[in-house]
Amino acid sequence: MIRLSHQSEVMDARTYFYKEMMRNHMEDVLKRIALGLLGVCSLRMIALCAYMYGLIG
Repeated sequence: MIRLSHQSEVMDARTYFYKEMMRNHMEDVLKRIALGLLGVCSLRMIALCAYMYGLIG
């Protein structure tokens, strides 16, 4: 890690790093949730079509 001249600057860099890391983590979580919802909706549409055409039920 690069040491800056003042202790507060080191803490600011560390705080910025953790904030950026948390933001990236939240983006990944939101992407997974969106993909999960898309998958669930797709399965429901397939099931609905199969039911309408008499393949199930």
